[in-house]
Amino acid sequence: KGMDERFDRCIYCFAPRQEGVCPACGEPASAAWQLRPGMILKGRYMAGSPLSETAECIHYRGWDLVKDVPVEIGEFYPKALVTRNAAGAVVCAAGREAELEAGKQAFFQRVKLFYDCASPNSKATLDFFPRNGTCYYVRKPRRP
Repeated sequence: KGMDERFDRCIYCFAPRQEGVCPACGEPASAAWQLRPGMILKGRYMAGSPLSETAECIHYRGWDLVKDVPVEIGEFYPKALVTRNAAGAVVCAAGREAELEAGKQAFFQRVKLFYDCASPNSKATLDFFPRNGTCYYVRKPRRP
């Protein structure tokens, strides 16, 4: 399925789309600091509704538009250091840029370590990339 064809899934939970409100999730609203459902990352991954949050990371349902499969997207979002602007980019608090950069590097190292330790047959982490003033990883979903 090409990316230029009509996307026929709910952009929040990725259940097959039906007319009107999605019966699977009711199309919940996202918080202002979260990615907007439907936002495309790296020209390939569509963010859906958030799954969980910690003090430094937000996990989202996602969809790989190239492989046409569900994924989970992890976004480095240290709430003590950043906010999100109207375009969806992460903006660092003034004077804390070095702290944010160090955090991104540590986040990358943890994801890389997890990827390297995964069994060759289950490679859970599929992609890691910087975008929007932060960084993301994409992996096979932990939940159906």
